[in-house]
Amino acid sequence: MVSQWRTLGWGAGTGPRMWSPGAPDLLLADGEQIGWLGRDGLFVDCGEEVGFLAMAPPQSLSVSPMCWTVVLEGAAGPVLFWGAPGQPWRRRVLPEGRAVAGGAWVRWRRGSQFTLTTLDGAEVSAPMGAVRALPWPDGPGASWWEGRFLYRMPAPGQVAVAGILPGSITDGCIGPGGAALLSVGGALYGVVPGGLPAPLEVEAGLDDARLSATEALLHTHSGVGHFSLRDGTLLDEVEGECVPVGFAPEPLIFDESDGTVCSLDGDLRHAHFQSGSALLKGHTLYGPGGGAWDLRSGRCTLRDPTLSAQQILPLRDGVLCVHARELIVLDHGGIELRRFARPSPGAVCIEGERLLFRGRGRTLIADLSGTVLGTTTPLPPTELLPAPTERLGLSLDAGSAMGQREWRWTEDGMLLSF
Repeated sequence: MVSQWRTLGWGAGTGPRMWSPGAPDLLLADGEQIGWLGRDGLFVDCGEEVGFLAMAPPQSLSVSPMCWTVVLEGAAGPVLFWGAPGQPWRRRVLPEGRAVAGGAWVRWRRGSQFTLTTLDGAEVSAPMGAVRALPWPDGPGASWWEGRFLYRMPAPGQVAVAGILPGSITDGCIGPGGAALLSVGGALYGVVPGGLPAPLEVEAGLDDARLSATEALLHTHSGVGHFSLRDGTLLDEVEGECVPVGFAPEPLIFDESDGTVCSLDGDLRHAHFQSGSALLKGHTLYGPGGGAWDLRSGRCTLRDPTLSAQQILPLRDGVLCVHARELIVLDHGGIELRRFARPSPGAVCIEGERLLFRGRGRTLIADLSGTVLGTTTPLPPTELLPAPTERLGLSLDAGSAMGQREWRWTEDGMLLSF
């Protein structure tokens, strides 16, 4: 169900190395480090290394610098795992039901019954109103709401009103120390311990919200907004195809257009969070993480989101990148030579100077500029890819040996070497 932590080095060096993390299912930050969920489990950036924990998609996940807590679905009920990244984790099986993870407490609910306990199982005294309590991510404590009232409980049985809102609270999320972001009739309010509820002048949901003890990152219609929970002030905003990652410790966003994690000022924290088909041409691997990689040295010679493509095909003067709506030709240095609309959604192959788009019942033929030349009967089916290889608990789709290293990659854009 879950393995012990494994580590890979970042970039050049000995032993297993990660060069491109590939497309994440979820990016998050714990206040100091960033992590991500991929198809094989949980990854955490630990500086010069990346930690990896093979596991199924979690029911609940809570992160802080002191403790990461994961709830997984088990055969008899939720299974709780917790610990610090890179260290051995502890395990506890809960009775049937569902559980919500926190940094020190967990809320378990079965039917109408609920229990609030410490991670190792000691019951936490709490009033019946805490049936929807959300444990804090950074240590003991939980918060919940009822009607207009937000409650906080920093220690067992010590309940206090943390805020009175102008209307009934319909949804919310809880951050470190009980900081809260609450929805009241579609309007958002921030609450910090000891402060009054502060309205945020923004139209946004809570699904992608990321909180620190005093601030919030929100996914807005135009991009990402950075707000003060203390007074609701908009501190900064970034427009574009981006979503919040969290605080580590500065606020970070994920730019979906180029697969980078960066600060609000644009300082790069990590790159290559992109999927993409792979093409090995000579000693250069195109595709993983939206890059071109010299496998002799491991150096990324080109980073271009164009290479995060459904297919990459070889041409004499470069490569053809197949996207959902268009095809783009890049030369070997990454300079765009031409682009044209995709004339058919079928899989693409190259035959001499022609492009063949496989479809149902027919194959469309076009030249290398996208001009349709005609159709023909279906081509034989393409060869199946080799079965995935598992290394270190990771499912790796393809690979090649070059020099002293074995290279492996996935369609999700991950690139590793051994």
